[in-house]
Amino acid sequence: MTDEWHELVERGETVTVDGVDTHYYDEGEGKPVVLLHGGGLTSCAELNWGAVIGPLSDHCRVIALDQPGFGFTPPRGDRDHLPRERAEFVADFCRAVGLDSVAVAGNSRAGYQAVYLALAHPTLVDDLIVVNAGSASRKLASNEVPGSLQSDAPTREGAREFLEGFRDHHLVRPENHPLFRGDIPEDAVDRVFEIQQRNWEWTNARSDRLQTDAASLNEALSYDGRHVTEAATEVSQPTLITWSTRPYEGWPRRTDEPAADPAKKHVTVHRETRPDYRRDEGFDQGVHLFETMPTAELHLWHDADHHVMTDRRDEWVDVVSGFLTR
Repeated sequence: MTDEWHELVERGETVTVDGVDTHYYDEGEGKPVVLLHGGGLTSCAELNWGAVIGPLSDHCRVIALDQPGFGFTPPRGDRDHLPRERAEFVADFCRAVGLDSVAVAGNSRAGYQAVYLALAHPTLVDDLIVVNAGSASRKLASNEVPGSLQSDAPTREGAREFLEGFRDHHLVRPENHPLFRGDIPEDAVDRVFEIQQRNWEWTNARSDRLQTDAASLNEALSYDGRHVTEAATEVSQPTLITWSTRPYEGWPRRTDEPAADPAKKHVTVHRETRPDYRRDEGFDQGVHLFETMPTAELHLWHDADHHVMTDRRDEWVDVVSGFLTR
């Protein structure tokens, strides 16, 4: 591993929460912000947030945990298939490490959990940050098919291919992440392979339960009987929405569309002033989320993909630290 990556990995800690040995990072001083990773097989604190844990910790206290069933934190059985159960676990984790007032940042699938925590635990969460999160901004239509989380049994070569693909196809600036400054080292492949082996059967079962159709996923992303996008209008905390113009991976598709078709929205504009064009629908969802949350501010970046916090690391850290220390 690169020295910086190796040093980050070595600083990982463990705390027992609800009987679960929970892996996390705790860096810096000042206002605490809890970073919540997304929902893929390899999602974890270090891979999703590794680019910003160090730089952001220069301004505030940064806590990034592996949720149950991810990274190096085992699940509590099938209850942790549900993101709201894992959100409640995060609240328990905060209490376990002595936090009673935090900012919460959720990327991708964890955007839902961040909004959920703001609604369900308003005395715990005093600031909310949502990062390229379809889970918090998009209710599926009945004819849409959620992206599958299924995978075959992991192999070490498959772990290497994943890391290479993640670097080459899902990051505009991989060099901003300490893992990808140079060739991918063998011990990083080993570490990701271990994560995949730990979690793939549970992830497949979660996919079978939640990713079968629009109704199953919409119910999983509900709060108090409503989809979280409807409940989000009631968030009272100051909210920062950080988004990119290419925000989503695994965008749900209509059943009559080929799986490989890009989810682009055709936008018709006044022909005398500008030609028609196509735009990522996920871009619109970030704007819509901003419009429905009266306490929110929105920051958008070009030239960034799903992990905008990595692709635009320095600018993202500046914006987030300014928001948290205002």
